[in-house]
Amino acid sequence: MPLDFYKVQPHRVAILPKAIGKSYPHYSHGRGGRKIRYITRHHTAGIFWTPESVNDVWVRREASAHYLVNPKGVISQHVWDANTAWSNRNLRSNQETISIEHSNDAGQPVWTISEATLIGGARLAAALCKFYGLGRPVFGVNIRDHREFTQTSCPHHLAFGGRYHQRWMDEAQRFYDLLVAGAVHPDGTLKNDPAKMKGLFVSLPIQRQEELAAKIDRIHFELTNLFQSRFVDENGPSEYRDTLVGYMLNTDNVTYDMHENMLPALWNVVTDMQKKIDSLVADQKAIRK
Repeated sequence: MPLDFYKVQPHRVAILPKAIGKSYPHYSHGRGGRKIRYITRHHTAGIFWTPESVNDVWVRREASAHYLVNPKGVISQHVWDANTAWSNRNLRSNQETISIEHSNDAGQPVWTISEATLIGGARLAAALCKFYGLGRPVFGVNIRDHREFTQTSCPHHLAFGGRYHQRWMDEAQRFYDLLVAGAVHPDGTLKNDPAKMKGLFVSLPIQRQEELAAKIDRIHFELTNLFQSRFVDENGPSEYRDTLVGYMLNTDNVTYDMHENMLPALWNVVTDMQKKIDSLVADQKAIRK
């Protein structure tokens, strides 16, 4: 099945089977009249590569979850969203949540979770938040942890304050924004992937691109705008206008003219005056003798 985050369509569907003599042994039909209000994060406390492997565990107990994300990030559905999975050990919480199990990629005592699982779970949660109108993922509002509802450490490292919490939340919020903007394909890949685009700025964050664009616009304005001269004489301010480059070139021209013509002329005048002064001084000395 092709993955579609807009439709919340997982890679695989492996709905838990019915037990003999029971209608819904591992989950409840419907939601008891309640609406979906948040997503609950779990970790499996085990390594599950296939949907069937986790189903084999759930069919032996009164437990289930709506989704599983395996160590490679493959998403499978085990209870339909419209039904109540038995995941939080709290009836009302179960009726108001969609539960996501994150498979570990190593056992106890480390219980690590792969990057692919974190990304897959966070993106699934973002897609569910968008699909059901829950809003941008915010922990404590529409994102909750299993341990909030019963005595358990689950989701362990993924829980609030754990080593994976912030990474997961950052990805959930980032991906939610991309979904709302329609900036990704159904499978979650970027429509305009910076890694596949060429250019100086395309790989930078949007905010940084905007800052640089604003600076470029400012530089362009300073170089091309016609500024009024600040020269003022007895007739008032000058009406002359030019660009900064124009004024700089004009200043350069005036400076050149000063060095090549005005200063030599002044030097000649001063030299001539000095000669006359020297002559007058000599005459005065001669008269005194």
